[in-house]
Amino acid sequence: MSIYCLVVAGITSCIYQSAINVYKTITGYGVGPIWFIPSYFVSCLVFHKTSKCTIWLQVLVLIVCSVMGVIGSYLFEKLSLVISNGDIYNIIYFPLAAVLRGVSCTFFVILGKLLYFLFIKLRERIHNDISVNYCLLAIGIVCLLLNVWLSRYLLDVNFSILKLGRYPYMFFINGTLGSIWAIVLFYLLKKIYTFPIMQYVGRNSLIIMGTHMSLLLTIHVPGLLQLFITIPAYQTTEYYLFGVVCVIIMLLFEVPVIYLFNGRLSFLLKGR
Repeated sequence: MSIYCLVVAGITSCIYQSAINVYKTITGYGVGPIWFIPSYFVSCLVFHKTSKCTIWLQVLVLIVCSVMGVIGSYLFEKLSLVISNGDIYNIIYFPLAAVLRGVSCTFFVILGKLLYFLFIKLRERIHNDISVNYCLLAIGIVCLLLNVWLSRYLLDVNFSILKLGRYPYMFFINGTLGSIWAIVLFYLLKKIYTFPIMQYVGRNSLIIMGTHMSLLLTIHVPGLLQLFITIPAYQTTEYYLFGVVCVIIMLLFEVPVIYLFNGRLSFLLKGR
């Protein structure tokens, strides 16, 4: 009897979790790390609607998106304390969180557009002046160091559940600093765009985003390796080398998947 109850409980739990995952999918919340894809879609949609507006209006949208992200994180944190029934809370939470996350992501999309516009204008004026390039490199390094130093205020941040931590504004400040460093680096290393590996990843980014997590959960590389070796202690040299090995093994599976979607399964990606 006890075994029967355990089997029924297991099946019920599986059906319930599947239903939750379906609801997360259709509301745009996303399952696990896949939350990024619907959020990216919302942010691209907002960006598309504002891309032809004036720069000042885009800055205004950027500020509004930041404020909505901060207020939204606090709002849902308070709702989780007030609503005792988790199921009812989730019905409200998933669709609203999906929209707010997407709008918050718009901050970084529009920020990238503004920085791109700034650097295009800068390139038209300086004509590869080496001294200006050194100044840009110095600014980029300062932004990188500030990004690393201020990241200590992001220890309790989990944007996938719309939690921005004790200092929510730091999430956007750190994102801005990191974006500046990244765009300076790409600006100064223009040839990076021509690297075959960069072009390969860029062309197949949609496939990678859509299949990577499912593939990782299916293979469970760390668990597979644990059958043969002991996983090193966290934050040691051996631990990071172990991570590199996991990435290499994942690539051995990911590359054939990319090849498959570019070949026989290409009909699934029509209109991309």
